[in-house]
Amino acid sequence: MNGKSTFREDFAWFVKETGETPTHIAFGTMDGWPDDNWPGIKPGELIAFDAIPDSVLDRIYGTSFGVQECPSYYAWSENWVAVLSEYDGATSMVIIPRHPVAGEVEHV
Repeated sequence: MNGKSTFREDFAWFVKETGETPTHIAFGTMDGWPDDNWPGIKPGELIAFDAIPDSVLDRIYGTSFGVQECPSYYAWSENWVAVLSEYDGATSMVIIPRHPVAGEVEHV
């Protein structure tokens, strides 16, 4: 989306890359949040992934450099964990193994 994304798009990529759907998510914080821009979620609240309101999944946020425009999160499936990576406001999803094992590390 040219420097823009939604959680729905991000997690569709997660499913495509891992073959798994997240089961739960916990939202963190961001500067200036919580505010009215992210109604329906609270920092630190653990919720079932399928209970995330559509208004949260479909809210467009910027992914380019500047100010982080979405809350941080941890989300997980049976074998994978997704976290929001942020550097100088540029945001993207990072996927890591939930149960790492010794040996070659698969990059997702």
